Amino acid sequence: MNNEYFTFAERVEAFLTEKKSRFISAGTEVSAESEAAAFIEEQRSSYKEAGHYVYAYRLSDTERFSDAGEPSGTAGAPVLNILKAEGMRNAIIVVTRYFGGVLLGTGGLTRAYSHCAKLLFGTGKVIKKVRCRKIFLAADYVFWGKLQYFIGRSDVSLTRTDYTGRVDLELVAREETIRRFIREITDLTNGRAETRVSESFYYEYPFSQRA
Repeated sequence: MNNEYFTFAERVEAFLTEKKSRFISAGTEVSAESEAAAFIEEQRSSYKEAGHYVYAYRLSDTERFSDAGEPSGTAGAPVLNILKAEGMRNAIIVVTRYFGGVLLGTGGLTRAYSHCAKLLFGTGKVIKKVRCRKIFLAADYVFWGKLQYFIGRSDVSLTRTDYTGRVDLELVAREETIRRFIREITDLTNGRAETRVSESFYYEYPFSQRA
């Protein structure tokens, strides 16, 4: 299982005109095939007069594509190859085409679909997600100064802080760093900190959120 991948930070579009044919690419993050199907239908509804709705998507354990009526191998597969080349997971691209009356040929179609899909990655709206776990940490307030300094210098995200007679923290850390981080917290607090770790999940990286 991958420890990291790239995906779209938000819905994004790009446009291309090639020999009078209009191409509109749209990409977004999806986490299930039902979400991918809904996004494809959304593009169909937004561009009802188009002739082709080519798509490709990659999930954690699934990848699919469709040429949507274009000659086999000229559309969906090239778009899927763009997703692979960019290291994308949990992501979909739909390229809508309005035929302009001029045939592009198989090579021209492949280049146009690939180019229009590639344009989505010039927007800066792609993020990296890494496999992480939450750490729930509780310690006496006397350790707060040391903890605050240590956490501030660590590669973690502090997502919640509560003071209720003691310090209760919620942090997010990359999965491969969990054991070392907890060991250092244990040493810092002379074994008096309580820690609990969540199941793994994917989280945006580099970390930026601080409580």
